[in-house]
Amino acid sequence: MYHNNEQSGQTKVRISSAQKAGMFILLSIFLICMGAIIYDKQLVEPGIFAAAATIIMVILLLAMSLFIRELIKKLDAAYNKIELMAITDELTQLFTRKHFYTLFENELIKTIRYRRNLSCILLDIDHFKKIIDKHGQQFSNEILKDTAEVIKDNSRSTDVVARFDSDKFICLLPETGNEAALILSKRLRAIVEGATLFIGEDNETIQITVSVGFTSCKPCLDEGTNISKIINITEKALTVAKEEGRNRVEYLIYE
Repeated sequence: MYHNNEQSGQTKVRISSAQKAGMFILLSIFLICMGAIIYDKQLVEPGIFAAAATIIMVILLLAMSLFIRELIKKLDAAYNKIELMAITDELTQLFTRKHFYTLFENELIKTIRYRRNLSCILLDIDHFKKIIDKHGQQFSNEILKDTAEVIKDNSRSTDVVARFDSDKFICLLPETGNEAALILSKRLRAIVEGATLFIGEDNETIQITVSVGFTSCKPCLDEGTNISKIINITEKALTVAKEEGRNRVEYLIYE
């Protein structure tokens, strides 16, 4: 699964020092009360009682410390899993559109600050509605998952990949100019076109194609640069690709 810890911003669950101190105080009070009862009843010799109480106290405190440590680890894992589910598309395991915009905003700030290139690619599965009508939703979902896998496998760890719409995927490429973005766009289109999918028990074959639109920009040259403008140009490039016959790559200059 495409996941970058720095991008997803995982947050650790922490038990405060006050909470830990409270646990130890309660445990100590419990042990003292139990010891007082035993001592008052004179069930054991005072010297033996003191030694045993000390040993038991140390063992229980160590056990409690280990228990709290393991509990924190489990809470961290559970919290991170819930957080990841909130920002990940369930079907494709890519980032959601909402989280993509959050990451895009962070990347755009860095791009402007350090005067770097930035490219954005939008892919659309050709005639996807016809595929659903003919082969059903279940098979169409498999196509979406396979296409998402192709994009993930051919992206860098620094790229941000998300499911943009029902049959659209979007790729943000930090520090990438138009030439490198064009190479990636053509490779993605060719890989999808070259794959053959099998349907049903008769192994009927079907080929899938994608239309691709992308743009590249240097935000430092334009103070009016914003996410909406970049994505809008990318969508226009995709529209051109579809109008020109689909299964092709089109580039529009950011200006």
